[in-house]
Amino acid sequence: MAENELSSRRLGQIAQAEGEAPADAAPKERAAAPTLITYYSAERPKPAAFIAAVRSAPTPSFSDEDVAESIARLPSNDPTLVRTAALVGSAPEAIRRWLAEAAKASLQHYLPEVWSQASEAAATTLFDRIVQTCADELSAKDRQRRLRAQSLLRLSLSWLMDQRNLGADAALRSLGRIAKSKRRTDADVARLLKRSKVKQLRDLATIAGLFESVIVEEKRGRQEASSRLESVRMRLESLESDLQSMRAELEEGAKARAQLSEEFAASRKELEEMKQLRALDHTQQVAKLRNFMSQRLNQPLSDARDALDFDAPQVEAARQRINMAIRAIAEELGNPHE
Repeated sequence: MAENELSSRRLGQIAQAEGEAPADAAPKERAAAPTLITYYSAERPKPAAFIAAVRSAPTPSFSDEDVAESIARLPSNDPTLVRTAALVGSAPEAIRRWLAEAAKASLQHYLPEVWSQASEAAATTLFDRIVQTCADELSAKDRQRRLRAQSLLRLSLSWLMDQRNLGADAALRSLGRIAKSKRRTDADVARLLKRSKVKQLRDLATIAGLFESVIVEEKRGRQEASSRLESVRMRLESLESDLQSMRAELEEGAKARAQLSEEFAASRKELEEMKQLRALDHTQQVAKLRNFMSQRLNQPLSDARDALDFDAPQVEAARQRINMAIRAIAEELGNPHE
């Protein structure tokens, strides 16, 4: 009997070594996949355990029905949003997607005036509006209102940084505006550091390092902007000088154009007058020539022709008439001795 038990035990060890369950071993029950409804229905949910369960699940995701039902029940299951905000951190992708949906649904439910501008506003602008709207609630006497404002701020920050590219420096600047009027001094910061734990001090040092690098970058950016501004200013002065020179040249050109226009008008008038005088002179010359030919040349030439037409041509008489015509022409041309 003892030998049979030993053999069975040995076979069981071999089967386990080869990855097989022993024949008499009971099959293990597969753990149910974690759901959002289960998490929110628990009397005292454990965020760390839920995150670990989702991370180790074969298919770490939530069904559409689970997400839709959890969104619908969120105001009643988690009125302060504390259970939801407790999941913010180094959670798996499925939970981060859920947190984004929960943040959008909560903004739509609790801050509808901010949500109405969410699709158009930039991430920095939207977070600024959320911070400003929640600022009074963060210090409200009513605990539920105070916790809900804090949780809503955390959920919005997680959503905007994960999906809307909200920068850490921009988020910290927005959160810094919560302190409305009191100006913090070195003594205030010293008291804060003294009562902070080592982990908190490390976190503060990380934030300080971030802003130190941001300040260096902004300083470099301002210097580059100042250099570009100076270059633009010098270029502008050069352009203004060129513009003044061009205006002076333009004025000189306008004066020269006006003078040329006057000279052209005068020349044109003079040409018109010359044309009129030439036309008049031509008319007078034509009339004078017509008068000369009709009165001085026509008669002697006609008489010379008649003298030559006689049966016995009167050559001497014709010569005399022709000579008379020649003398008349010479007189007309100003050569009376020809």
